[in-house]
Amino acid sequence: MQRAFVTGGSGFIGSGLIRALRARGVEVRALARSRQAEAHVARLGAEPVAGDLESLAALAQGMQGCDVVFHAAANLSDWDLDADLRINVKGTELVLCAAASAHVARVVYVSGTGVLIGSGPVVDASEDLPCGKPVGALSASRVRSEAAVRAGNGAQLETVVVRLPYVWGPGDTLRPQLHAAVRSGQYFWISRGNHLVSICHIDNAVAGLLAAAERGRPGALYHLADAAPIKLRTFITEQMRVEGVRLPNRSIPFWLAKVIADGLFALARALRVTPSSLALSPTFVRFLGQQITVDDSCARRELGYRPTIDWQSGLSRLIPRHLENDA
Repeated sequence: MQRAFVTGGSGFIGSGLIRALRARGVEVRALARSRQAEAHVARLGAEPVAGDLESLAALAQGMQGCDVVFHAAANLSDWDLDADLRINVKGTELVLCAAASAHVARVVYVSGTGVLIGSGPVVDASEDLPCGKPVGALSASRVRSEAAVRAGNGAQLETVVVRLPYVWGPGDTLRPQLHAAVRSGQYFWISRGNHLVSICHIDNAVAGLLAAAERGRPGALYHLADAAPIKLRTFITEQMRVEGVRLPNRSIPFWLAKVIADGLFALARALRVTPSSLALSPTFVRFLGQQITVDDSCARRELGYRPTIDWQSGLSRLIPRHLENDA
């Protein structure tokens, strides 16, 4: 791999990808939809390409001469189905079209385990498990995007899908949301948080994505995760401890949280409003309220994927958010 194109390069996963690619000496171009994003990816060592997922011309121009495309960009709203279908699904289709026209060898699409939820707990799911009935806008859009990517695999363009559980580590996006909920007195557990979840440290996620680009079977789908699942309560409590935050013990039943979340989603759709917070969104509630674990043995077998950062070593690398922001 000599040159790569990255969408979502200013995000948490995309930034990690750019750093790793540059460390290998790979030239990187990164799609940037704002001046702030341009400055961010430039600081990481990538060449900014002005545009967004709705700009076929920008995508095709940025991909010229690239070997691999890492498609990590997405509209992360869990409320606005119309926007997610337009940006995420149509954007993915444009990425595939641009990659084919630019004669890119391979597209690696970054998806999430949210596509599996909707019909109850997910226990050690393999890649053969069918997607659940989508709940929330983000999961619905990713189900369709995955299908488009896998259908786009062929003689002229190889495609690989990588599904990630919650990705954590320095700079992750969950901690500030949890911190804000605690400060505002709105934090509570769902079903006490004593169920298992799969997680993936950012370093493990990036290593797996790079392996998928180099060794993934064309048209394949891979799950990635840390070495072992962890209790959700431990995962959140220990991260907040780094912040000096003590979490309350109050909890509500999963069924009640689900009823509230699904009702809010239906109301938001009917009124055509988009709440600013992910709290109590349908997908968020199901991630926090029930077991979601995956089996990554296929990635270990076919990609040689070996997560090198375990829970304890990853936790020791976390620093309080205010120190991250000052860095």
